[in-house]
Amino acid sequence: MVDLRACDAALRSGGGAFVAAGELREVIRQVEVFGFHFARLDIREHAGIHAHAIGEVLAAVGLEDDYPALDEPARIALLTRLIEERRPLIPADTGGFSASTQETVATFRLLRDLRAGEHADALQSYIISGTSGPVDLLEVLLLMKECGVLLRIVPLFESGETLAAAADTMRTLLELPCYRSALAGVGDEQEIMVGYSDSNKDVGYVASGWAVYRAQIELADLMREHGVRWTFFHGRGGAVGRGGGPSNVAILAQPPGTVGGRLKVTEQGEVLAGKYSVTEIAHRELELTASAALMRGAGPGDARLSADRAVRFTPVIEGMAGVSARAYRDLVYGDPDFVAFFHAVTPVDEISRLRLGSRPAKRKQTDRIEDFRAIPWVFSWTQARIVLPAWYGLGTALTAAREDHGIDLLREMDADWPFFAALLSNAEMALSKADLDIARRYASLCADAGIRERIWCKIEAEFERTRDELLAITGGERLLDREPVLQRSIERRNPAVDPLSFIQLELLRRRRAGQGGDELGRASFLAINGISGGLRNTG
Repeated sequence: MVDLRACDAALRSGGGAFVAAGELREVIRQVEVFGFHFARLDIREHAGIHAHAIGEVLAAVGLEDDYPALDEPARIALLTRLIEERRPLIPADTGGFSASTQETVATFRLLRDLRAGEHADALQSYIISGTSGPVDLLEVLLLMKECGVLLRIVPLFESGETLAAAADTMRTLLELPCYRSALAGVGDEQEIMVGYSDSNKDVGYVASGWAVYRAQIELADLMREHGVRWTFFHGRGGAVGRGGGPSNVAILAQPPGTVGGRLKVTEQGEVLAGKYSVTEIAHRELELTASAALMRGAGPGDARLSADRAVRFTPVIEGMAGVSARAYRDLVYGDPDFVAFFHAVTPVDEISRLRLGSRPAKRKQTDRIEDFRAIPWVFSWTQARIVLPAWYGLGTALTAAREDHGIDLLREMDADWPFFAALLSNAEMALSKADLDIARRYASLCADAGIRERIWCKIEAEFERTRDELLAITGGERLLDREPVLQRSIERRNPAVDPLSFIQLELLRRRRAGQGGDELGRASFLAINGISGGLRNTG
C-alpha cells in the first residue's frame, strides 16, 4: 500500500493526476477493501478427523488410552487442561502416527506457516463440519495450540439435533476461560455456520427452515449476553432443498437482530454462473444482497411483526415443524423400501459414477440415507422432476395448521412475516419446477409394483396437498400467480427440458440393462447437464 500511495503522489506531482484518479485509484480502493490477497480461503474438516488425531496422540504420549470412551464432561476437562498447559504433546516427527493423523497435524502446521507469511489475512476461519458439541471446538483449539496457530474456530451446525442444541454448545464454550481467551485473540468475534442441506435431509423442509431460524435467535441472544460479536455463515446451496432461493429474499427473511450488518453466505454450483458470469447481472446481484443485509441489519426489520403477532405466529410454525418432520421422516426413514425406491427412480447411481461433485456422493459406503451427501440427494430428486426435498411435508403441515388455526391466520403470517412468506414462496417455486407426469415415468423405473405404488402414491398425494394448500393461502389459480415473470420463465424453460428427461429415462433403462459403454456414459452426462441447466437451482 505504501508503494501504491507513492505512485499516486508521484503521478499527481508530475502532471499525471488524471491517470492517478483513474485505474490507479481503483486499484488502491480494491486493496483497501480486499487486501492484496483479494479473497479469503476457509479451511474445513470434519470433527471426526480431529477426534481421531487427538485420541491417537493422547494414547501415544500415555495420557489417555481410550479417549473416545470418555464421556463429554471428562473430555472437556481433559482438553481444557491440556490447552492451558505449556507442555507440548505432538512431537516434531509424526511418522509414528497414522496417515490421517499425520495429515491433520501437517495441515495445522501449514496454516501456521501461511499465517506467518505476507498474506496472513487470506486465512481467517477454520470450519468444523459435523459439529455435535463443545468438544469438537476444543479439539481444534488444542491442535492449534500445539501447532502455534490461531484462527476463528467456526462450528457448523447442520442437523436438526445439533441446531436445537447449538446455543447450549456455545454457552458451554463461552464459560470456559481457555476458549474465551482464544476468542479474544481473534477480535472477540464468533463466526457460526448454519447448514441447510443436512438438516433438510434429516427432518425435512419446514422443520429445517424453522430450526435454522430459531437457532440464530438463541445464538444471537447468547452472544449479546456474553458481549461477543458474531457473524452467521449460511451454508446455502443452489436448490431450495439446500437453503437456496433469491438471496435478497433469504436475507430479508432472517430473524430480527441476527444480521447486524455482518453476513457470510456460500454461493455454489450453477448459482455462480447464473448470478456472476455477466457483469451487469453480477452488479445487480451484489446490490440486492448488500441492500438486503443493510436493511436487515439497520432497517425496520420485522416492523410488521408486532409482539402480539409473534406470540400468535410462533406456536403455529412450531406445530408445523413437528407435523412436517413426522410426515417426512415417516416416508424417508420409516419406510424400509424407500432406499430401494430412491435408487430405482432417480439417477443417483449414475450421478455418483460420473463424479460430478467435488466429493464422493456418500460419506460412508452404505445405503443409508444418512450417509448420502446433500448435493447428490437433492440433485437426484431434481433430475427425476420430483424435487422432493424442497416441499415434502409442507402440505401435511399446512393442512394441520389450517384445521387448527384457520386459513385467515396463515394468510396473515404470509403477509406479515418475511420468514414464513419466503418459506412458502420457495416451496411454490420448487413445485412449479416439478412435473408429476414426467416424474411418474421415473417412478415406473421401480420394478417392484408394490413398493412403487405404495411410495409413489404418498409422494403424489403430498404434492397435490401442498399445491392446494399454497393456492388456498395465496389466492391464486395457479402456482406463482404472484410472480408472473418467474412463472413465465419456468413455463418457457420446462418444455425444452422435457425431451431431455425422456432421453434420460431411456438412457437409464439401457444402462441398467447392461447396454452401451463409454458413448452411453457420455450421453448420460450430457442429459444430466442439460436438465440441470434448464431447471436451474438444482444442486
